[in-house]
Amino acid sequence: MLSFIPFENSFITFKSLDSAYHYVYGKSDMKLVVEGDDCDFVVGSQKDKYKVTYAFIPKTADGWKVSKNINAKRIIVQNYDFCFLDVYQSKGTKDYFITILNKTDKDLIISDKYNSEFEPLISGEDSLGQTYTTYYAHIPNFDSSYSLIVNGTEIVLQKP
Repeated sequence: MLSFIPFENSFITFKSLDSAYHYVYGKSDMKLVVEGDDCDFVVGSQKDKYKVTYAFIPKTADGWKVSKNINAKRIIVQNYDFCFLDVYQSKGTKDYFITILNKTDKDLIISDKYNSEFEPLISGEDSLGQTYTTYYAHIPNFDSSYSLIVNGTEIVLQKP
């Protein structure tokens, strides 16, 4: 079934995001959905509720298509004292998604010029059993002037 994903997209369109996601990921739970323009970014988990999986599921006017992680590429990875930041681009679209892993024990206050909603999700446990929170958002227009502010620190992201 999974080896035919690109071929299947030529004749299968799912009426719901949930159906498209579960077609590929089976009984995996959808924990968070970040809506984009041409695709949706789904954060899910399989057996371990703290281990996350990422899915970038293309949208059409008629519904959703099947997808694996190969439909997105990580274009930015940055590490700071207070967070670990990734930016992904959904291949073939202008959709960009950002993940910000909080490395502190306090909530992050995040904003950008688009007033994007950075949605928090508890995303893991360390060896001491403490959980971490990751914040997720869609970047509506990722250009050379995109920046965000995290707890008062401006972070300028350069598109590669």
